[in-house]
Amino acid sequence: MNTLEEISIPEIPPGYIRRILTRRDITILEDIKHFAYQYCSTTMKDTYIAYALNKFKRGIVYYKGSTLEGFAIWVERKTCPLHILANVPHELPKPYIDILLIYATTPSELSPLLYGIERYGIKHSIAYITLLPGSDIDLYLKEGYSIENLPRNMSVLTMIKSVKPFKVSKTSTTRRRKCIAEPERGTNFNISNAPL
Repeated sequence: MNTLEEISIPEIPPGYIRRILTRRDITILEDIKHFAYQYCSTTMKDTYIAYALNKFKRGIVYYKGSTLEGFAIWVERKTCPLHILANVPHELPKPYIDILLIYATTPSELSPLLYGIERYGIKHSIAYITLLPGSDIDLYLKEGYSIENLPRNMSVLTMIKSVKPFKVSKTSTTRRRKCIAEPERGTNFNISNAPL
């Protein structure tokens, strides 16, 4: 028996604009730099913020009018599976998003921001998303992220979420009922002789 899982799709709040950005969007980058150093420096070191701003390749931003309300910047990487044992099957590298910096002015704005990153991931065949949660671990757990030991030597807590598009499973062919032909007007129709 197939069961349907109820999913909720977070919408962009009214009056907000969502945009995917690259390093070429200089005016948006200035907004992000100002925002990051003003708000993110309470939980992260300035050296890490500078590293993230220098290394990122893509991102997503939310504006309400002309005010930046939230952003995420990331790099796309590929896994490097190591197979030392001969009996382990070879695995192809998988692309993933490594979120370097993420911030939303309110927790309610975090959900549509993460959903926007997932939509980008589905569109670009990304396998999973990783991030450093800071102090908001519970918020990311509610969004489907889990704490995972990744194949890299990191002493900091990393969270991960698989990017899986919504799948519709095919059911068996629909059976059609045999139709009993209606008799023409004016003829006698005996139900016992009707085809089944």
